[in-house]
Amino acid sequence: MRLVYIWVICLLISFNSGQIFAQEIPVAANKIIYDLYFKWDRNINCSDISDFSQMNTHRGEVELALLCKALQLGGISPEIQLQQVPNYSRALVEAKSGNVLMPAETVWRNEINEALFFVSNPIFDAGTVELGIYALANNTEIMQVKTSAELKEFVCASSENWYEDWAVLQQIGITAYSVATQNLMFKMVSKGRADFVLSEFSSEENFAIEIEGITLIPVPNIKINMDNSRHFVISKKAADAEKIYQALQKGLKQLRADGTINSAFYQSGFMSPKVKDWQVIN
Repeated sequence: MRLVYIWVICLLISFNSGQIFAQEIPVAANKIIYDLYFKWDRNINCSDISDFSQMNTHRGEVELALLCKALQLGGISPEIQLQQVPNYSRALVEAKSGNVLMPAETVWRNEINEALFFVSNPIFDAGTVELGIYALANNTEIMQVKTSAELKEFVCASSENWYEDWAVLQQIGITAYSVATQNLMFKMVSKGRADFVLSEFSSEENFAIEIEGITLIPVPNIKINMDNSRHFVISKKAADAEKIYQALQKGLKQLRADGTINSAFYQSGFMSPKVKDWQVIN
């Protein structure tokens, strides 16, 4: 009886001490996020990441770090298993089918089917995502653009599967070529087959973004505002989906309350006070 009593007491203590359980988290990520993730210092637990200033190449890298931190706070020690996919759209397809638990990056709200996914609280509220018009620094003509009417004279490299971006381009009346990945978009601009891409800002002094040796900077003093929210989604077909979702929600609530989410995006430059007064042209 004494042994049973001690075992019960220990069991109660473990439940009340916020014990963390290991959990495999299969995640689909494009090549950029995949490569950036494997540059992380493996000796540092994601819960210890507090400086996001170097995560300025792709928003998805910051989101993956926040995902990891949120799950830790929610009681799960995540063993993230990245599956490389060509792009954002493919990541969403893999999650819909249950081949992975979730995409590495957040998803626009109007692309989410709640019959297939558990949907997190917003990581970006509607209207808080802002994009720059990124071009080569030596493209002096586009660097002088001040209005959407002037921007219509130039060609964009984007993807028709990026529904929000594509809709904005169509709204403005921009000629756009659709390619599969952000890498290819940058290459199109470098070769003169397109003039610009849309991208979140970075934390570099001139907001520069470099991908595969190609550096683009934003047209100064103008920006695009995206009138939609972004959320993490978890496939309802995946194993332990609801348990992981509850842990994620719990952790995200704490990260929102203590300011970590906003801090991460400000440090990385994706939300920048430096462009606060830039003109929204859409």
